[in-house]
Amino acid sequence: MRNKQITRFLMAGFLLLANQVDAQLAAIDSLKLIPANPTTNDALKVVCYTTFPYGGCGINSTHAELQGNSIFLSIDYSMGMLTYICHSVDTIPIDNPGAGTFQLTTTITTNEQDVIEDSHFLTFQIDPYLGINELTPANFQAYPNPFDNELKFKTSFPVAKMELYSMTGQQVYFKETLVESPLVDLSHLEKGVYLVTLTDPNGNSLTQRIIKH
Repeated sequence: MRNKQITRFLMAGFLLLANQVDAQLAAIDSLKLIPANPTTNDALKVVCYTTFPYGGCGINSTHAELQGNSIFLSIDYSMGMLTYICHSVDTIPIDNPGAGTFQLTTTITTNEQDVIEDSHFLTFQIDPYLGINELTPANFQAYPNPFDNELKFKTSFPVAKMELYSMTGQQVYFKETLVESPLVDLSHLEKGVYLVTLTDPNGNSLTQRIIKH
């Protein structure tokens, strides 16, 4: 008699657990961007925290696509049949889209089906990289430094664009080319310290700190 009661108790517990598992849907619990405050020089990764109603929750495939200032990340999981709730923490690398504010939309599917189980949104900002390279006058020189109103440039490479940033990261000047005009009028700027970045046609950049009197 006692064995029958124990068996009934175990069966009831198993059915309750199975019902709870069946009621649980695959879900994205949260998203995290690494690094938390990225610049254009950083490699980006998305950490996705998920919960599944059945055990064995590994990734089948991922796909990321940039459309304007929106990034769409889709993750397909292989969901097993074991009757226990599975928690997964996965890190997915994504391309760095450059400076700006972006919204990341992440969706999850299971077992290579087109049905979206859940979606989650994350908004973040990517700032310009303001690292200062050790430069020599042979490849990049901004002069005079400090300067009053006009700044001259001497480079050993063609310049596709010039960008000037304040020390807080705000872009205060932009010029597409310096080929025809190596002299730049910056009389409108306030006195202070700035970072000037020159970029060649291949996307390689050099940065130098300059001071306006």
